[in-house]
Amino acid sequence: MDKSTAKRQRSKTSTSVGATKTAILNTAERVFATEGLLEVSLRQVAREAGVDPASITYHYGSKEDVLAAAIARRYEMLRGRRMSALNDALARTKNKPSARDVLDAMFRPWLEYSLSEDPGWRHYSKLIAGMMTTPRITEIIGDLAGVWEHTQINALRLAHPEANDEQIMRALTLTLGTSFFFFSETKRIDVMSGGRFRADDLNHGYPQFLDFVSAGFEAAVKSELGN
Repeated sequence: MDKSTAKRQRSKTSTSVGATKTAILNTAERVFATEGLLEVSLRQVAREAGVDPASITYHYGSKEDVLAAAIARRYEMLRGRRMSALNDALARTKNKPSARDVLDAMFRPWLEYSLSEDPGWRHYSKLIAGMMTTPRITEIIGDLAGVWEHTQINALRLAHPEANDEQIMRALTLTLGTSFFFFSETKRIDVMSGGRFRADDLNHGYPQFLDFVSAGFEAAVKSELGN
């Protein structure tokens, strides 16, 4: 076998492996988000992804490992776009952003991904929102989140230099809780309105969401904490 033939074969193998891993993660995030982690087996993921069950174990290991890989994949993509948006906001405001500037840099990239042609982003939103109250999420995104959390907190300090760290972090935590509810498209407003308004109309709802979290952050960061 000559070198060019060997190179082509390696390229085909690499492409095949990449396609298999992508199919596994895309399927896993969809079924985990729609049916629940406890209800789904790796055999089901393999069947719906069209791969051999052994390939999941080979590439990822356990169901928990597949979950971690699925979440980390998109979290890292989102973090990169958020970093870019925040840097743009800081440059535009000459390092004097409002809280709204910072929050929009945090959430607009998530909106843009959710509105893209990749349905996996909406599955990701549902999945990560459901995981946010569990200790497991800290293990999955802990290292990835560290740099981003430090960056966004520093930006919010620029917006509110008079606030202490606890005020900023508690206000941010409340803001993030609202964001998970919004981006996971819970059907509460659909039910409340008898179908007149839709939770999945993210583009329509985003301006109100941004107004709400911006005003909420401003109020919370100025609140006196209890003893």
